[in-house]
Amino acid sequence: MITKVFTTIISLSLISCSSIHKTFIQPETKKNLIFAGTKNNINWVKTPPEGQEHPYMTMGIIDFAPSAFVDFILLPYTIIEKYNTPSKE
Repeated sequence: MITKVFTTIISLSLISCSSIHKTFIQPETKKNLIFAGTKNNINWVKTPPEGQEHPYMTMGIIDFAPSAFVDFILLPYTIIEKYNTPSKE
């Protein structure tokens, strides 16, 4: 049972590349870490790059649910990062 849960979590984290990318690899600002992957998927669907609408919209839709799940798991980390990082304003 634990192996299945662990495998599922690892698989979802690999699928939700938007969450991992926007939270750890290339965060835009510390303020935007909360549900960053989900926000990125919404932006892909709302405003895809010109001439690349189909792949971005498709990936945004496919990656939405896994990103929301992983963003929810990362929520404690992103909240701590948001409130422990000094503001640059």
